Amino acid sequence: MKEDFLSRARALPDGAAHIVSGECLKERILRERWTDAPVFSFNEAMCRGPAAETVFSEEFILARCAALGVSREEYEKKTVRELSGALSAPALALWFGDDMFCQINLIALLAWLDRQKYGGRVYCGTMRETEDRLLSFAPVSLAGKNGVYLDVFVYGKIPEAAPPETKKAAAMYLALCLPENPLRKCIRARLGEKDLLSFLLNTFPEYGLGDRQYLEMIEEEKNAAKNG
Repeated sequence: MKEDFLSRARALPDGAAHIVSGECLKERILRERWTDAPVFSFNEAMCRGPAAETVFSEEFILARCAALGVSREEYEKKTVRELSGALSAPALALWFGDDMFCQINLIALLAWLDRQKYGGRVYCGTMRETEDRLLSFAPVSLAGKNGVYLDVFVYGKIPEAAPPETKKAAAMYLALCLPENPLRKCIRARLGEKDLLSFLLNTFPEYGLGDRQYLEMIEEEKNAAKNG
């Protein structure tokens, strides 16, 4: 993955910055000195909880703080202000996994850049994080990306004007929002098993969910079983 990153980064316009999917990848890039260019992280988990029509609007921030269980000050520092410096770069390279978690986050990030009328070049690198390799790297247009976001998060439908990987992630996300979905069914069937968390992590890598998201779902199902 590092060599893939370096080869693509060398071909970027001068002054380009990078936006990556989460703090973990950002820390790895900085620790292993992949680049001297600015690196920003999109610290979100859009697949959990409600959103709002406009990314980073007042309504959006309040909804996301409630969904993530963080204060407004913490959210603005770690998510909103973290990204603000990226807008001054003449070009941006976005590095996101091909799993649902990352692709859903990418939808929100692209919508934000679209609404901000970012005028620089944008490139997107899609990674298979479980294999530590780059699947694709290509320029991307921001035109219509806010419409894709609205389709998924406001109207609850799969966007027609979107690439296959976005449609796949949107379908998985929208199914996950339903009470009956593969993850919920699996959790209910195995509720109480000691290795449930590791089983979920190993069985459903395409969702890209982490410990926190699964533990929240397990706790919700436990509470539902008690109250049912």
